[in-house]
Amino acid sequence: GGQIQGQEKESDCYPPLKIQKSGPRAPINYTLPVASAQVKSALLFGSLYCQEQSCIIEPAPCRDHSERMLAFFGADIQVNGPEILCSGRNELSCPTQTSIQIPKDFSSAAFLIVLGLISPNSTLTLTHIGINPTRSKLLDILIQMGAKIEISELPSQLEPCANITVHSSELQNIEIAEQDIPIIIDEIPILAIAGLFAKGEFKISGAKELRFKESDRIESTAKLLQKFGATVSTKEDGFTMNAHPDGTQLPQGPIMSEHDHRIAMAATVASIASQHPIQINHTECIKTSFPNFFEILETHWQLNCHHLSV
Repeated sequence: GGQIQGQEKESDCYPPLKIQKSGPRAPINYTLPVASAQVKSALLFGSLYCQEQSCIIEPAPCRDHSERMLAFFGADIQVNGPEILCSGRNELSCPTQTSIQIPKDFSSAAFLIVLGLISPNSTLTLTHIGINPTRSKLLDILIQMGAKIEISELPSQLEPCANITVHSSELQNIEIAEQDIPIIIDEIPILAIAGLFAKGEFKISGAKELRFKESDRIESTAKLLQKFGATVSTKEDGFTMNAHPDGTQLPQGPIMSEHDHRIAMAATVASIASQHPIQINHTECIKTSFPNFFEILETHWQLNCHHLSV
């Protein structure tokens, strides 16, 4: 029932958008074409303006932060497997008079977790990291690859969280199960860097959504791995990678971030672990998700990150 107008072009609609106030919202039954937490959350928030129940169906499990938060605040929401039922019948309210502590972002922590695993003689502890099971599958995958990781769960209100300690590890690549892809989709670039320092073939499939992120992450991740000497072949929904038999190679020329924060941070981690100084273009994109990324590296790894990036 929303009234939204944009710039019409080739039978599609583009920003800028003009959104007008409209009457009562109509509930919907909608099946997501791809597992997308962002689209799912937008539809759930929209359903709060309907008195009747909407049904959102996700083709595969993806991040459930919105469902947890809405339930915490008393929304009329039910999760039945792939079906999420929600309406605006209930008034939302905070169930506690105290402040709510939000755990630190797992997707950001993933870059430091992998850096700790692939750096020689390294032990690293990250505190109060969110380990929501729809976000932290990367830990299970890294442990299957041989990672030495200790997880100490902490008391929490809204989201599970833990202190995570990682140690330098010898990693072995494994085949990533397609059903795990939706819940590690944002971590695939940094998982590929772990694969770059592991033995055996690294293979990702069922990840076509990567082509529609801040960059085409299948292509941009493949190019990054190739810069460090890996052999990579891509396909529509993924890629296969074998590291160089003699280890990582010194990249020739600057690395293109494609204005993608996860590619820029993955390149930085690869540079530090391989001890190959590099140049990365357009690192300002990292501020999108991790504005103090270089500050942490300079403080805890004693790095001069001006030598890493431009």
